[in-house]
Amino acid sequence: MLKHGVLKIGSTKNIFHADGTPFLWLADSWWHGMTTLLKWPENFQTLTTDRKDKGLSVIQFAIGFPCDITEFDPRGANEAGFPTSQDYRRINPAYLDRVDLRVRHLVDQGMVPNILGTWGDYLPWFGQENMRRYWRYVIAWYGVYPVTWTVAGETTLTYYLLEPERKAAALRMQRDGWAEVARCIKKTDPFQRILTDHPGPSSGGFQPISDMSLLDIIMVQPGHRGWDDLPDAGVSPSFWSSDFGGRIFPGWHRNGTSIFTRQSASNFRPSSPVGHPPSPSESIRRWSRIITQRRPLSTLR
Repeated sequence: MLKHGVLKIGSTKNIFHADGTPFLWLADSWWHGMTTLLKWPENFQTLTTDRKDKGLSVIQFAIGFPCDITEFDPRGANEAGFPTSQDYRRINPAYLDRVDLRVRHLVDQGMVPNILGTWGDYLPWFGQENMRRYWRYVIAWYGVYPVTWTVAGETTLTYYLLEPERKAAALRMQRDGWAEVARCIKKTDPFQRILTDHPGPSSGGFQPISDMSLLDIIMVQPGHRGWDDLPDAGVSPSFWSSDFGGRIFPGWHRNGTSIFTRQSASNFRPSSPVGHPPSPSESIRRWSRIITQRRPLSTLR
């Protein structure tokens, strides 16, 4: 990354470095990686070295307020507390200072940080004004790094405990609301980093936000039937696969299986793809063999 430059979308809808070198998007998801769940520096640096040695190129994570916990759950804090004040109006610089150490380490190790602002169900708690302000801080703080942006994690995933009769309206609000946040990111970011979205299991017709033209590339989540939505949505081949394997967050430590990896390798070979699907953690060695031995994907058995 430091040698070849930041990532760009080429005319053929592939991902390239700034100097034209092709880029293989091979990612690991550390959704809670900026919290104390992954201790800094020992555990974080050890895991980074492990993923680098296995040939991964991207680490994706939530800067703050990650998945599957409610607002201001202690599991979402780092050594300096939470990213914002309790009313979401004021940023906590000390929190971002701790995140900065982690992001800088990833970049120094040649990894691309794919940054999610928050998880999707936090938008109703934040509100539009606070979320846009929060994202402006994130861009100002981390945009100088060779990063990519993800609007949010599972933008159409409503809060789990929301009453059933309110979910449909909440989903519509989040789809429209996150589109406005994406528009703010595009307008604010002076570096014009790649912007994508992380669709939820209920995105519906492959519409994680209401204005898909705001996204540079489209992320698919195969573990939540992402493949099934693609043909009906008629999307361009400019997409990549989100992982469905081992992740870093409490309560669910599911490993990817060989069949998922084979499916991913087989299905994500469109005529002009953007990158390649991230590998589930259990199957990283399988991908590493493909990379180092130049084996065709059809040999995955």
